[in-house]
Amino acid sequence: MSAVELMVVLVIVGVLTKLAIPSFQFLIQGNRISSEISALMNDLQYARAEAMRTGQFVSICISSDGASCNVSSGDWRNGWIIFSDPNGNRTVNNGDTLLRIRKAFSNTDTLQSNPVTSSMAFNRNGFATGLNANVLMLAKTTPINSQLTRCLSINVVGRMQVQTPTSNPTTCR
Repeated sequence: MSAVELMVVLVIVGVLTKLAIPSFQFLIQGNRISSEISALMNDLQYARAEAMRTGQFVSICISSDGASCNVSSGDWRNGWIIFSDPNGNRTVNNGDTLLRIRKAFSNTDTLQSNPVTSSMAFNRNGFATGLNANVLMLAKTTPINSQLTRCLSINVVGRMQVQTPTSNPTTCR
C-alpha cells in the first residue's frame, strides 16, 4: 500500500469517526438514563412487594451515606436506601433492617421528584404512604437532552409507570 492510499484510508476513517461519535454518545446517554430510571422503578417495586410479603411498612428514602435518610433533599441521584420500617415513619431507626442500598450516580445526570419527595413507604396492601399527591420522578441528562428525559410516575395506590416527556419538560404522558 502506498503512502497516498494510506492517507486516503486515514482521512475516510477520520470522517466516519467524526460522524459516528455524536450518534454513539446519544446511544450511551439514552441507555444510561433508561438504566437509572429502571433501577429506581425496580427498587420501588421491590419495596412494595416486600411490604406486601412481610405485612409491614417498607420505606425508601434518599441517602448519600447508605445508612440514613436525607429528608431535606429531593435529589435522588445521590442514592437511596430501602429498609423495613415497622412504625412507617420513613426514617431509619434502631431495629430497622436495611434491605437495599443504591449508590449515587457516577455521572452528572439528574433525578428529581416533582413535587419534592425525599421518602415514601409502602404498607402491607402495597399503597404508597407519605405522598400528598402523585409523584413524578424526572431523569435528565446533563446537558439536558429533552429527547432522552424519562419520567417515573408514582401514584398513592402504588402504581408506577415509566413515561416520556411532553413538550413541557416537567410533565409526562
